[in-house]
Amino acid sequence: MRLDFLSAFLSLLLSSSLFSQGPIKGQVLDSFTTEPLRYASIQIVSKHSGTVTDSQGFYLFSDLSPGDSLKFSYLGYESQTLSFMMLKDKPTILLIPTIVLGPEVVIRPLDPETYLKRVIQSFALNYPQEPYELYSYYTERITENGRLLDHAEAGFYSQIDEATMDTQHQLILYHQAELSELEFMRKTAEKQKAKYIKKHPEDTEAADNNALIQADFGGPDLLLEMGVTSGKIHPLDSTRFRDFRYSYGSNSSFMGQEVITIAYSSRGKDDQMRKEGLIYIDQETDAIVAVKESGKLVIPALLKPILFAMGIEISNPVYHMDLRYRPYQGRWFMEQLHWDVDFGMKKRHWFKENEKSRFYIAQTMLGREIGLGWSRTIETEQVFDKEEAMEKQVAPFSGVGWEDIR
Repeated sequence: MRLDFLSAFLSLLLSSSLFSQGPIKGQVLDSFTTEPLRYASIQIVSKHSGTVTDSQGFYLFSDLSPGDSLKFSYLGYESQTLSFMMLKDKPTILLIPTIVLGPEVVIRPLDPETYLKRVIQSFALNYPQEPYELYSYYTERITENGRLLDHAEAGFYSQIDEATMDTQHQLILYHQAELSELEFMRKTAEKQKAKYIKKHPEDTEAADNNALIQADFGGPDLLLEMGVTSGKIHPLDSTRFRDFRYSYGSNSSFMGQEVITIAYSSRGKDDQMRKEGLIYIDQETDAIVAVKESGKLVIPALLKPILFAMGIEISNPVYHMDLRYRPYQGRWFMEQLHWDVDFGMKKRHWFKENEKSRFYIAQTMLGREIGLGWSRTIETEQVFDKEEAMEKQVAPFSGVGWEDIR
């Protein structure tokens, strides 16, 4: 009887360890410097879905099964694919850089600006010129002092015509966690709210539900419009080359192919930013396959006296942008666009302690399924309007759920 009980116990123990589903939380690091890799791509191989690491290189999966494997990839690094069981034992991932060692200065027959002009002239050969449709996943996180204020996610269906720059989007899925209230200037907002309710008692319920003291900023507008051919990335606009310094960087790799890198930095303020970045160009096709940019936001001079009069200071506003493409049917399509901004705010008081908060906003758009041509119709009333609240615009597709988008 004891042997039977022991056998059953061991069987249960093995089954719970081998077949249990559970969360995996880990971090993706540079194998040499142990620096965290921000926004590294992680794909569930069998499901063709995934996520990206956060600003500290951390990732979290809560619904993996024993048969799943994750593929970790990052621009300029060798990809790794690991099974669920391997990750359970060792969730920290060390990616190996694939930068080609050589002289720091690479001599090329064309200067960077001339080479970039040639790359821009090749846009029609490298990016889709025929209409196509795209399903994409959008996620947004906003924190205040490390506390989550807002977490929203959405699924979009887009009809895109690069040749005419005509783009339409339909919001087909949307979910938002309950908003947390802002701590910054909370008492001031409460007083404004009370005054409003006193003057408009009929709007009491609306005032309770509006965003006077809640986070109400963000949105996918920038990500839906961004791309190397959109003209919104100024270092890729040949008419604005004079605003930047360009230089060749070391060779790197992207999706197993050797790429040329061009580094740039703004000579002054560009669109109220001081920015620098890297452009990754496929050697075979002259296609821009990735752009990574970071910089500091510059407070406009006209706004400074207004902020000063209000007793508000904005400190160290910095941002990052990561844009990547993938090949499909002989052309390059956008696979991932990430943007985030980090800034501090302080409200000065004469006779009491100053109020301080640090905000972090992160937005990511992941391209999922691509289709040449348009298989559906977006009705006029279903076209996404960036001026309207997202939760009021959801127009779902039958048969398309979160499992198809995430």
